[in-house]
Amino acid sequence: MSRLRRRVLLILAAFLLSQFYSAFSQTIRPVPERFRHERQIIPGGPGPNRLLLDTAVLSGSNSFWQFSRQTTGSQREPMILAAGGLTDLRIYDGSNREVPYLTIMPPAPEPKWIEGRLAPLALTKKTSGFQIDLGRPLLMDGVRFEGLPAPFVKRCILEAGNEAGEWSRLSRDATVFDLPTEKLRLSEIEFPRGEYRHLKITWDDSASSRIPMPQRAAVRLVFAGSLPPRLQIPLQFERRGSEPGVSRYRLRLPGARLPVTEIRLAANGGNVLRNARITEARLSGDELIPLELGAATLRREVRGDLAAAEMSVSITPPQEAQLDLVIEDGNNPPLELITIEAVFAYLPWIYFESADERPLTARYGYPDLKEPRYDLEAARASAEKAKTVEARWREKLPVRVEAESPADDAMPMAGAAIDIDGFRYARGISAGKPGLSALPLDAAVRHRWCVHAAFFFCPHQ
Repeated sequence: MSRLRRRVLLILAAFLLSQFYSAFSQTIRPVPERFRHERQIIPGGPGPNRLLLDTAVLSGSNSFWQFSRQTTGSQREPMILAAGGLTDLRIYDGSNREVPYLTIMPPAPEPKWIEGRLAPLALTKKTSGFQIDLGRPLLMDGVRFEGLPAPFVKRCILEAGNEAGEWSRLSRDATVFDLPTEKLRLSEIEFPRGEYRHLKITWDDSASSRIPMPQRAAVRLVFAGSLPPRLQIPLQFERRGSEPGVSRYRLRLPGARLPVTEIRLAANGGNVLRNARITEARLSGDELIPLELGAATLRREVRGDLAAAEMSVSITPPQEAQLDLVIEDGNNPPLELITIEAVFAYLPWIYFESADERPLTARYGYPDLKEPRYDLEAARASAEKAKTVEARWREKLPVRVEAESPADDAMPMAGAAIDIDGFRYARGISAGKPGLSALPLDAAVRHRWCVHAAFFFCPHQ
């Protein structure tokens, strides 16, 4: 074999070995130092655990989501489900051994509702209402009413009771309404899931006329395979310059490529009937153009101190971390916005098995890390139906950013460490306003320093 051929074979072997090692290190044994984020998971107990996703892990991981639509008979609009993200998430126990997990997206089953027996509450000058008896404790997360005569707008207090007669307040000022002319209707109240036998609804009659008991009332059961609640978070926003009759706002998401499917607004004031749209800037050729993600008509009907409203815009999941909200005000003053929230698609949840209640460590934010493969995948069918306890995230730990993985949005405010022993002069600089600043060079600097750029430039030597 010639010397050239041996050299080529050695180079080829070295290349293949490096590729194999790279793939092995990324898919089998990821390097802990390359994870940008680290947080603790508190298991709910030994055995199967269910952990819901939150904003921190969604914005900090390598999220590449796939979306699908499913429709059930009781839904007015199809539900958008997100799957396929979190390829770089790894979970470790106290000995730094990898803990297998599954991301489970249950199907969108028809919600299960069960009716209860109704009994009226004693009337007072300002309240009325009724109590629902389910006959036995049930795990539930919502209640709905049928047969209330329209039109109406009513505020109520919702309480839940157990068999021991102990009551807890689920909602202090829930509002239900049915205004057929305005096409506004809301007859369901959602609340954190819990096991209750009784529900008590107390109507506030101080600002509206009394209404009779509903013909039927039912609670929504929580069972294995139920969809997790939709995640929603408040957004930072700021008013932007715009033409007369139009209001523009810049909305800031926690990260890019998030599975957000709805933007909800809350505003002070009275009646509202305005068109709104959500856009984001997309690169087309060599310029940025606004791409519309969704549009809707904002509606609010105010009656006394009560309001029935539909103030949301359904959108296509964005690609960027900044969105623009455009509201057509017409001849009205701009809305006095209080909050703007992002509502996520129905997300998968994390299934894992814990030997005890000791905290686990989750790491994510690892560029190009492949999706893990565990033997636990063989038990997916049973895991989807298993009775689980609720694990939770501990507060987010400080982000650890390596030089190879710079932050996407933040500008570094300090450079690398410098040995100051070699400098002959030192002067203080007064603090200015936050952000970028300009510092003019005075005579002392020009006569004593040399300015270095791509080439050495020393006008004063």
